[in-house]
Amino acid sequence: MCYQLPKMATVPPADDAAPGGEPGKSVAPSSDSTDPQLVPEPANDWWTRYAAHLISIAAVFIVCKLMFLAYAGVSPLVVPWLLPADVLVAAVVALLTKWPRVVHAVTDILLLLYVFSLHYALLFGGFVGASFFYYIGETGGMQGSILDLIRWPVILVFLGLLVLHRFLDRRLAGWLALNSRRARLLSGVLVSVSLFVEFAPPLDDYHEHRQHPVGKLTRSTLAARVTGKLDDGPTPASITNFDYHSQFEGEEAPVPELPKLPTDEKFNVIMLSMESTGTKSMVRTGAETMPFFQELKKDGLSFTEFFAPVPFSIKAIFAYHSGHYPVASMAPITSTRPRVPIKALPEYFREHGYRTALFHGGKFSFTNKLNFLADRGYDVLYDAVSIPNRAEHERVWWGIDDKAVFSYAKTFIEQSKEPFYIQLIPVLVHHPYNLLKRKSWDYEFDESKRDIDKYHALVRYEDALFEDFVQFLKDKGLYDNTIIIAFGDHGEAFGEHEGNFIHSGAVYEENVRVPLLISNPKLFKGRGEAAKPGTLPDLYPTLLDIMGWEHPDYAGPGVSLFKSDPKRMLFFYAGLGGDKIGIRDGKYKFIYVKGRRTLELYDLSADPDERTNIADAHPKRVAFYKGRARTWQPHTYDVVHRQLSANPTRLLDRRVIRLTDLPTQFTAQGWGTLNFNRNVTGEPFKIGGSDFDTFGFGTHANSIIQFDVSQYPGAEFSARVGRDESAGSKLRRRTIIAEVWVDGEVVFKSGPIDSSDDPQNVRVKVNGNTLSLVVHEGSDGTSGDHADWLEPRLELPN
Repeated sequence: MCYQLPKMATVPPADDAAPGGEPGKSVAPSSDSTDPQLVPEPANDWWTRYAAHLISIAAVFIVCKLMFLAYAGVSPLVVPWLLPADVLVAAVVALLTKWPRVVHAVTDILLLLYVFSLHYALLFGGFVGASFFYYIGETGGMQGSILDLIRWPVILVFLGLLVLHRFLDRRLAGWLALNSRRARLLSGVLVSVSLFVEFAPPLDDYHEHRQHPVGKLTRSTLAARVTGKLDDGPTPASITNFDYHSQFEGEEAPVPELPKLPTDEKFNVIMLSMESTGTKSMVRTGAETMPFFQELKKDGLSFTEFFAPVPFSIKAIFAYHSGHYPVASMAPITSTRPRVPIKALPEYFREHGYRTALFHGGKFSFTNKLNFLADRGYDVLYDAVSIPNRAEHERVWWGIDDKAVFSYAKTFIEQSKEPFYIQLIPVLVHHPYNLLKRKSWDYEFDESKRDIDKYHALVRYEDALFEDFVQFLKDKGLYDNTIIIAFGDHGEAFGEHEGNFIHSGAVYEENVRVPLLISNPKLFKGRGEAAKPGTLPDLYPTLLDIMGWEHPDYAGPGVSLFKSDPKRMLFFYAGLGGDKIGIRDGKYKFIYVKGRRTLELYDLSADPDERTNIADAHPKRVAFYKGRARTWQPHTYDVVHRQLSANPTRLLDRRVIRLTDLPTQFTAQGWGTLNFNRNVTGEPFKIGGSDFDTFGFGTHANSIIQFDVSQYPGAEFSARVGRDESAGSKLRRRTIIAEVWVDGEVVFKSGPIDSSDDPQNVRVKVNGNTLSLVVHEGSDGTSGDHADWLEPRLELPN
C-alpha cells in the first residue's frame, strides 16, 4: 500500500537524520501508520479507475432504468433481467479508463439516450438496447416523436443523474484505492454475473426478448453443436409455392352473398382505417365505446372474424393497398422495398375516373410512409404537417387532432366533381393516448386517468368524429351512394396476457382481432354479421368484387370475403420481443415463438381469451402448424423481395412510366433523405415562388439518383428541375447545376439554377442501361442547396 506526503509537506535536508534512522535516509511508514500528515495516494492504478468507472456508470444506468420501470408500472420481477445489459455496457465504456474525459463524454451521451429514449421504448413494450436502436433505424422518421420527450422533468432527471455519476466516480475511486484487489474482485464479479444472466436461457417466454442478440446467437449455435444439428428448415420450393390451406378437416363459415352494384351510377368509396382499434375496443365494462359504429351496422355487413396480419400500422397500410401479406419482420416496407411494383388499390379507382385522396392525422415522416404511398394512385396526400387547415387544430404526440382529417375530407368532397375514393387514417387513439386539452368527447373515464380509460375516451371521440362525418354525407345527399369500409389496423393490449401491452409485441386476439364493417343502405342494409374469417389483404379483392371490376393481374393471397375458400388458414406476426408467428385454422389458434421455440395452441370456441394451452394434447396438429409457421416467414420475404420485385409487368404495360414507380438502383446525397413527392425537408415542392403539388423527387446538392432502364430501349426521359426554396437565405444568391447521365455519360447539363428561376425543362433520349439524375452545388461557394425533380418520367415508343 503506497502513501505520500501532502503537497505542502517539506522534505528534510539530506544531512539531517530522520527520526529513528541514519542521516540522509527516509523511513518508509508502516502500513499501520496513523500519522495525520499521511493521506492515501490518488487512485492511479488502472484496475482502480476501471472499477470506479464501471460501478458508477452502471449505477446511473440502473437508477435511470428503475425510475422508468416504476413509472411504467412494470413488475419488479423483470428487473434482474434488465440490469446485466447496463453492467456490460458500463464495462465496455470503462475500458477507456486511461482517458477519463472520454469516459465521461461517452457516459453522458449514453445516459442522454437512456433518458430521452427509454420512455419511448417503453411505449413499444421493450427497453433501450440493440433491438430498440435497430427498430429506430428501420422505421426512421421518428425525430418528431422523440423531440416530444424533451420536457423539463426529463431534463432535470438527466442533470441529476450526471451529478450522481460524477459523485460516485470520485468517491468510489478513493474507496477502491485502499485495496486494489477489491477493485479487481468487484469488477470480475459484476461482469461475470452479468454475462451469465445475459447469456443464460431465459426462465420463460416473457423474459426471452430481454436477452442480448449475441446471447441468442451463441445459445442457438451451442445448442446446434450439442445436438449435432439444427431443426430441419423449410425448403426453397415450399417457400416459393406456399400453401395457405390446412390439412385438417373443418367446417367453412357461411359465405355472404355479393351485392350487385347498380349499373346506372358510380358509388363513392370511403376507407376508414381506425388506429389501434381492436374488436375488444367496442365495449368497455358493459358500456358501448363505439355507439355510432354499432348503429351504422344497421346499414351494413359486419365481419366478426377479421384480423390484422401484423399489429403495426405501416404493415396494415401495405396489406390493404397491395392485397399481400406484409413481410414478417419489424422492418417496414418503406425502408426495405418502398417501390415494390404492385398495382395499389386506389390505382383502380383512378383508372375508372375517380378522384382519390388520403388524409392522415399522423406524420408521413414516421416510417417514411411517402416512400411507399407516393404515386400509388392518389391525387392528394395530406398528413398532420401538410394538411391545409392544420393551424386550426390541436397538435398531439403523433400529429394532430383527427378532427382536421375529417374536416379536410369534407372540403375535398365538396370540391370534387367526379366520384371519389378517400382513405382516412386517423392517429389520435395511438399510445400514449394523449387526451386533448379541449375536451371534445362525452365519455366519463376514471379520474385516475389510467391508460385504458384514456384509450377508451379517445376511441369514443373518434367514433363521434366518424358520426359527424357520416352525417355530413347525409346532408350532402351522398350517403346512399357511398360505400363505407371501416376497419381496425390492429388491436391494442392492456395486459390481458402477462407482459402484453400496446400492440406490436404479441399475436393474441387483443393484438390482431379487429372490427370490419362494410356499409351502404342500398347494398348492405340489414345484412347483419358474417363469421367468415378474413384478414387485411382480403380488403383488396373484396372491394374490387363489390365494384364489379376484373383484376386478372392480381395473384396475391388475399381472398374476397364474398368467395368460398375452404380450409384456408390466416397468418399473423409480431416482432417486438422476438419473432412470434400465429396461425388461425378454423376454431384453432396456434402461436410459435421462434427464439424459445414455444408452442401454444388454443381452441377459441371453448377458450376465446386464450388461457388454456392445449398443444400437448394435439401433437400432429402442432407439428403441422409449426412447419407452416417456419415456412411462412421466409415466404413473405420471398414474395415481396423477389417475386413481386422481379416482375414489374404492370409498369411495362404503360406508355408513360413515372420514375417514382421504379425501384432506385443507387442513391446518395450530401444531406437529408431522398423524398418522394416532397422536397428534401418533407414539404411540398416550391420553386420560383410557386408550389408544385405533383410527383417527383426532393433531393440535395450534391446528389445522385440512379435507375436501371435496360428494359425500356428507345425511351425518352422528361422532367422539370429546379432549386427548391426550402433552404438558403434569400439575401444571398445560391445555385444548383442539374445533369442527366446515361451509362455514366452526361446527356444534359443545366446552367446555374437559382431558387427564383422557374424549373428548367429536360428531355433526352435514353439509349443505355442506367439513367442517373445528378445535382451539383452551383459553384457559388455556399452549401444548403436543395433540388427538385418534378414529374420525372420515361415515355415509351409506340
